[in-house]
Parts: sequence; structure tokens; C-alpha cells
Amino acid sequence: MSFELTWSAGDAGSMPVLSVIGIVNFDNAPQVWEQGQMLIREKASAAVTVDVGQISSANSALFSVLLRWMAQAHAQSLAFTIRGVSSKLMDVARVSGLETVLPLHAN
Repeated sequence: MSFELTWSAGDAGSMPVLSVIGIVNFDNAPQVWEQGQMLIREKASAAVTVDVGQISSANSALFSVLLRWMAQAHAQSLAFTIRGVSSKLMDVARVSGLETVLPLHAN
């Protein structure tokens, strides 16, 4: 059950991107959160976009991670957005009411 996080600084005028690749579930969510939190804290200066388009499998633990990253971004006064949200993840967000809380953007 592996995952990878990558950071891209972005081009001039574009937000840096934190990409989540692989599997995010209850077993690894604490590690995903911790590694992403460190990247946001150390590398983001004005904004961050989280790209979830390369996630191969996820459960509701992903939303917990995203909520905590959003809280960290807001604590640092960073703009925060999430892109690459599959229709399946968007459906889960709608059912749980998170589509009004998280800044989600579909594929």
C-alpha cells in the first residue's frame, strides 16, 4: 500500500503543486498527511494546489488528509485548491457534504 508525494514549484504565475500518487487509505493516511504537511510548511509561500488525479485507490481517509492540509494552508495564509478529483471521489465528497468545504475541481 504505497504512495508518493511530489512537489512542483510551478511556472511563473502558476501555483506550486503537491501531487499525491498511488494509494491513500486508513493504513497510510497519517504518513501521507505528515509528509504533505512538511512540504506545505517548508515549500509553499503564497499558494498550493493539491493534485489527486494520480491516486489509484482511496477511501474517506483521503478527505481527512485534505482537510488537514487545507487547515495548514489557511494557517499559513496560503491559497489552497484541489484538482484532478475523479467523479468517484466527487461523489463521496457530495454524499459527505465536503464539496462545499473543500475547494474541489474535477478532472
